[in-house]
Amino acid sequence: MTQAAAAPLRVAIHWRFVGGCGRPAFDAAALTAEERAAACRFLRPADAALWLESRFLLRTTLAARLGVAPDRLTFRRSRHGKPALDGLLRFNLSHAGGLALLAVAEDRLAELGIDVERADRPVTEALIRAATAPAEAAALLALPEARRGAAFLELWTRKESLLKAAGCGLSQPVRAVALDPRDGRLLALPPALGRPEEHRLLKLALPAPYLAVLAVRDPLRRPVLPEMTPPA
Repeated sequence: MTQAAAAPLRVAIHWRFVGGCGRPAFDAAALTAEERAAACRFLRPADAALWLESRFLLRTTLAARLGVAPDRLTFRRSRHGKPALDGLLRFNLSHAGGLALLAVAEDRLAELGIDVERADRPVTEALIRAATAPAEAAALLALPEARRGAAFLELWTRKESLLKAAGCGLSQPVRAVALDPRDGRLLALPPALGRPEEHRLLKLALPAPYLAVLAVRDPLRRPVLPEMTPPA
């Protein structure tokens, strides 16, 4: 008897632009006193706003799923600092350049990672060599300079989202995660992160100039279905 195909893992992608656009201010009561105090330590008001609105997106989205007040959520952290909640909810948050992204799924086995970058961010040769394997760096540096930065950031978002899904962040060497520079396919990774076939890397459709990748580590190797929500 042929085994039925596994149902896809559905991952909701919530996103929020930060910094005006005529929107009313978010409700600071949804955040904890510690989060509001942390925002005061940023030197630039734009960075503080991005932090606060990212935390607002995180708390209000998860609280709505769980039926609790946003400021009552209590996060635990892994050995490498990845936040989590008890239960089935899996999530990961990223923010850059005025945009916050949150990936959420209800699953006991899968782990999520997400990363967003601006494609117009400056990229130097030194950064390429520091963050990529030799073969990746050679391929990137052979590109015309006008294309090099965006191509590097395509690889970088894949690497960082994968490391976040694995729960280790940048505690593992980024250069040890090897991707095919032509199509971003995962070729090799450190043994501590499992096998390449356990990981799914999906580019998300966002307005320019943003690049974003969703990573899912799933021992069942199910297909992944990202579902973009309207911007908050």
